[in-house]
Amino acid sequence: MQNSLRIDTSITDGSEVETKTEGSNANVWLPVSIETEFEWWRSVSRDDNPEAFIFPAARVTAINTNNFLFRVLKEAGRQAGIEGLTHQMLRRTCSTYMA
Repeated sequence: MQNSLRIDTSITDGSEVETKTEGSNANVWLPVSIETEFEWWRSVSRDDNPEAFIFPAARVTAINTNNFLFRVLKEAGRQAGIEGLTHQMLRRTCSTYMA
């Protein structure tokens, strides 16, 4: 399907797992601008295999979400004056703005 990204699996605690429900296996619509950016990113990435992670960790494995939280997001939050940043805070803020 053009202008979409297929999701069939997810990464949990560094392990590839099936999505929670059959309905979760889906094509996610992408605007042409994002599809173009993905194509560019694949062309400059170390691994241009279509099955490769889009944003791999340094060892070309899945990014550990807790490492990313502690190494990147919490520091960005502190710099923005937000102490104790969590994934839940980010999800709820995103949902609020999207609503």
